[in-house]
Amino acid sequence: MSLLRLAFHSSAAAMYWGTIWYDFHHIDLGPAIGWDAYGGKLRFLTFIDLVLQALYYTVCVVYDASNLAKVNQKRRFAMRSFRDHMFSVFVFPVGAFVVLMFWAIYAVDRELIFPQFLDDLFPAWANHVMHTVILPVNLVEMCLDYHAHPKSRWSGLKHIFIFSFGYQAWTLWVYYKTSSWIYPIFNVLNGWQKVAFMQGACVGITILYFVGELLQQKVMRAKKDLQETTSGAPKRNLPKGLSKKKL
Repeated sequence: MSLLRLAFHSSAAAMYWGTIWYDFHHIDLGPAIGWDAYGGKLRFLTFIDLVLQALYYTVCVVYDASNLAKVNQKRRFAMRSFRDHMFSVFVFPVGAFVVLMFWAIYAVDRELIFPQFLDDLFPAWANHVMHTVILPVNLVEMCLDYHAHPKSRWSGLKHIFIFSFGYQAWTLWVYYKTSSWIYPIFNVLNGWQKVAFMQGACVGITILYFVGELLQQKVMRAKKDLQETTSGAPKRNLPKGLSKKKL
């Protein structure tokens, strides 16, 4: 199982880092929204999330290798705690939010999130790595190993709020410096709608944090039940007329 995890984590890390490298060297979106724009592509939550996923699965590779090499147990425990916190608080909720929000807006009007002209500049496979693959990969990760949520729920929520409001502040700062919104959808919303959209996004990520906690518990409960079923000794049928008490 350790080798399976190492292979899975290595593949995921290679996919994400490879996509980042390809994006940096081969995807030119022009001076307005490409790497030459203010903030580069790190102005987009999609790209921030891609870097987050790549970093997480790299941490997983290091942790898996340390397990196989039987590194000092205290160090492995600290690394596992960091890995679990990273996955439960950032990697799953932010990754799920990016996927669900992107395709929800895309289904309503793709011009509000991914205008059609980008099809000629942005390979379909790269789009799906950033906006589709992340969610199923994280669900598989959830099934492969248990990720403990913070003992203090406030601790997890606090970091989610810092991340969410931090990105919103970054979005407003980019608009202040460039007089241009990062996402086309903001061009069709009025002031109050922009506020509602941003706060709704914060609520959405928070809900996904709880969804991740619930899914992780259900997955581990199902794995435990399956393990007990497969490892339990088969029940013996008693001969007729012989009671358990007589045995």
